[in-house]
Amino acid sequence: MLSRVDIDCAATFPGGFAGVAEQVRVHLTHAIDDAHADVATLDIRDKIVFSERHPWRLTEWVSRRGAVGVLAYAVPDLNRPDEFEHSVVHHPSGHDPVRRPWALLLSRHARDRLREALDVGPVTVRALVSTKRERRPSRSLIAEIHGHEAAEERFVLSAHLQEPGANDDASRIALLAEIARGTAELPSGGNFKPARTLAFLWGDEFRAVEAYLRTDPSHAAGVIAGLSLEMVGADTALTGGRFLIERMPDPAAI
Repeated sequence: MLSRVDIDCAATFPGGFAGVAEQVRVHLTHAIDDAHADVATLDIRDKIVFSERHPWRLTEWVSRRGAVGVLAYAVPDLNRPDEFEHSVVHHPSGHDPVRRPWALLLSRHARDRLREALDVGPVTVRALVSTKRERRPSRSLIAEIHGHEAAEERFVLSAHLQEPGANDDASRIALLAEIARGTAELPSGGNFKPARTLAFLWGDEFRAVEAYLRTDPSHAAGVIAGLSLEMVGADTALTGGRFLIERMPDPAAI
């Protein structure tokens, strides 16, 4: 007898597919190639694959073998999932307009419920997935406070606009606007005259800074440092969020 499990999950991967299918649990090893070997002998056609590994490459691979989609648990230990069991993470994925694969990332609570149900017997999961992809122009807003000594050198502060969440990333947008407003008022009172130009940039999370540097060579030549603020409005004691300082191009460097 198949049991039905209602679970909480979030973070839909792009694909634009909706379906109902039986779920099969797949154990994955640490290496993705070994993981492929694990599922190679299983019949996953028209089924949803349950993975306890990040589904970045797995989703594409199992879709080629006829799977409907992936339910995956990939919350890192630094997010303290034992304490914040309903937290989820999200990541972007590639786009395959032919197979239209999708994946949903699970919380620790959802993963544990699936484990318990699967220990009893086969499980059915009803997944309704709806996504939309479209091309639109990327627009940015740039404000600058010119430096008094080395105006050609810039310190860039940025915030991204395209995500609709209150914390990710309206909190950052508001904070950057307030920093810009407050900083712009300081020179008029004679209290602050920046030696270098301060640039404030609002736009797409990944493309706005790239476009800022690419469209004007003087910008790229003059930028000496940058600060990208992210999700600054959460109560970390309640959400389990962590304060991180990352340095590019290697985010794990700090």
